[in-house]
Amino acid sequence: MIAPVASSVEKGTAVDLEACLQRFFSDEHIPDFNCAVCSKRTVCIKRTRLNTFPKVLMVILQRFVYDNWVPKKLEVELQVPLDHPQDFERYKGTCGQAQPGESLLPEASAAVEEFVEPDLNGELLNQIIGMGVPEVAAKHALHTTGNNSADTAVMWYFENMDNPVLLIPLKVKKGGASTSSAPKQDDIPQDLVDSLVAMLGFPESKVKKALKST
Repeated sequence: MIAPVASSVEKGTAVDLEACLQRFFSDEHIPDFNCAVCSKRTVCIKRTRLNTFPKVLMVILQRFVYDNWVPKKLEVELQVPLDHPQDFERYKGTCGQAQPGESLLPEASAAVEEFVEPDLNGELLNQIIGMGVPEVAAKHALHTTGNNSADTAVMWYFENMDNPVLLIPLKVKKGGASTSSAPKQDDIPQDLVDSLVAMLGFPESKVKKALKST
């Protein structure tokens, strides 16, 4: 929960819990939203509500904000009134039921992608590790160069040993091809994309876009 104050607020400024609740439950407008109902880009209104009420409410105030990309701590005093209870009925949700004038978004039909270690030639992998290549990097090298030559994989490793992706455990999409040919100079290695998707959880398209822009 973020206090509704500016980053330049003075130390010790009193902030009422009611103001924090109003900000947390207020509507947020999301521009350029790709609507799956009308198949258009429009403005989406994001609204947070409670379907059930807890017996005990734990409030965590976000005290660190960014002021011109510099983190700053908000040293404010949260005021919680004890003379009257908070009314949360106004923040009650509808349990996913559409209200008049609303249309529910369709359920996502795409299955969650599962990532596993590729099936690599164990004998070749041991040869590469025996030449002094770390195991994680050896798997990347063997997978990227086609899983058919220890010498080619070792040469690829020494040409790309500064690549930070070699420190990330290799994961590929389950059910996909277990090997890949050596990438072209202008291509993004698929094992790099798969490893970042598995580690960070971002969609593959966004990972590729980010890699192309770096």
